Amino acid sequence: TGRRRAALVAAGTFALASAAAGALAPADSHAYWFHYVVHESASLPLANNGNQSIYALLLREGLHGGALAATWAGVGLVLGCIGLLRSRSAWRAGQPLLSLAMAGCVAILLSPISWTHHQLWILLAAGGVFAATTWVDALIVVVIAVPMLIGLPGVAALGSPGRWAVANYRVVLAALIACALPFRPVPGPRVERPRSVGPDERHERDAQALGGLARP
Repeated sequence: TGRRRAALVAAGTFALASAAAGALAPADSHAYWFHYVVHESASLPLANNGNQSIYALLLREGLHGGALAATWAGVGLVLGCIGLLRSRSAWRAGQPLLSLAMAGCVAILLSPISWTHHQLWILLAAGGVFAATTWVDALIVVVIAVPMLIGLPGVAALGSPGRWAVANYRVVLAALIACALPFRPVPGPRVERPRSVGPDERHERDAQALGGLARP
């Protein structure tokens, strides 16, 4: 969205906090970054159904080693780029909440660990505006919200496809929201990308603003 300073501050804060944690608790930090984040978290295997990320889905499909790493990187790169570009488009279309939800769904997909409390980004997408008709929007909200609130009761009885859906429906829902959910611009001024101005232009703009304030 053009907020480069905010992005740099966020990235720098993350790096400094991680470095400080590594200095204060080197053993715990090493265990997290080199074991828990890609193998297990608090003795819970990352292939557990509660983990709804691309990485976890691939683990449940039986991938390991180099095949797991390559597939995770490839699928994550494609879905991540599509999702973030669509998130920017939603922001420019005047839908900041939906834009935020899309970016959050990208985080769910790309992180190795996306437990239930991380998946709240999916519910946030229900606040978007998707079509020109109210009933279509209501239907999309139901499709997003109901599985998140009550799951997929009875679907496991359908056999292997049903059990697969029960194990992976939230990662699929996050991917659909990030990469395929339709949306439309909302009424109001269009949000444009911030533009840098030079000192001469900035001086002229400030002079015009001061002149406007000086008028009776």
